[in-house]
Amino acid sequence: MREQLLEEKTTELEQASGEIVKLEEEKSRFLHFISIAAHDLKAPLTAIQGFFWVMLGGFSGELTDKQRNMLERSSRRIKELLNLISDLLDIPRIETGQIVQEVKEISLREVVRRSLDDLRNLAKEKGVKLKVELPQSLPKIQGSSSRLQQVITNLVGNAINYTPEGVVTIRVGEGGKDMRTEVMDTGIGISADDPPLSDVSPPWLVTPQG
Repeated sequence: MREQLLEEKTTELEQASGEIVKLEEEKSRFLHFISIAAHDLKAPLTAIQGFFWVMLGGFSGELTDKQRNMLERSSRRIKELLNLISDLLDIPRIETGQIVQEVKEISLREVVRRSLDDLRNLAKEKGVKLKVELPQSLPKIQGSSSRLQQVITNLVGNAINYTPEGVVTIRVGEGGKDMRTEVMDTGIGISADDPPLSDVSPPWLVTPQG
């Protein structure tokens, strides 16, 4: 009886092991597909962005204010698509743990400044006022500067897009041993039925220095 039970459990373990191997193979193929698709999309978009920069730089002739405005808006949309592609390319790196190598000492004030620099024109187009609340003194933190900027840019960008002629506030402060960055707006907000941000935010470590 005991030998039969042991044999059944062994068979179950072998079947489970086989299923795990299949899932890992499918995940590997999926990540490979994402990587190829993202690279194939990135090349032509980068070329288009380059053409926009040439025209905006005046190398192809003088531009009217209307033409410049249209090119600047198109260029920003291309940049948003390139950022999305970068997100896709990050998925395999997160899976293999490579993203952890980017963690280092950074200035949160500088990260917020760069994030908002990319969004001020969008806010102006939407008639949205950006309000920034930063303490005079901010400690250095450990994290990935580019990834943290990506998260803040996405949050503030979404707030701007869903706030018709209102105010988007970015507040940074200390929350116990951690630094807290809050994005508030006068738009429709996040529904209580939506998943918490901890479930949708990427797992990049950000903690105060020391």
